[in-house]
Amino acid sequence: RRVKNTTTRLPRNEQDYKSYNFISREEFNRSVAENRFLEWDGYQDNFYGSSLAEIKSVLKNSCGIFAITPQGAGALFDHRYEINLEFILLVPESIETMKKNFETRGITDLLRQEELIREITRFTLPPAVNHKVVKITTDTDTNIQRIVDIVKPLICD
Repeated sequence: RRVKNTTTRLPRNEQDYKSYNFISREEFNRSVAENRFLEWDGYQDNFYGSSLAEIKSVLKNSCGIFAITPQGAGALFDHRYEINLEFILLVPESIETMKKNFETRGITDLLRQEELIREITRFTLPPAVNHKVVKITTDTDTNIQRIVDIVKPLICD
């Protein structure tokens, strides 16, 4: 099952509703104040958060997959004795891959692209968090296969 993250950004398409709960900034700020998130972070003028309650609910009786920030991975790692975890860090194969991703998302301003490229260094996992790395290309089928190759042996029956 998929664990949904919560965000203040607008949905890009109908598929987004499978991965995200969309809420207002006001509701997000209220959730932060009430400690509802395991972790939360800002990215491109929006906020994203991961609910530990939802993570535990999904993973209690099934396998699950979800996206989380490196900060969130560190926070979730602290719960490794409560939840069986496997971390996979997705990294762009090249700067060209990042730029292609920006174009897909409508980020065409070159200064903004350079700023986001500099932020890549922020996306590292704490040293104690064991993980596998998948290099993301511009080819979706290749990316999916790389992730499946890691995840398939871990999937619950």
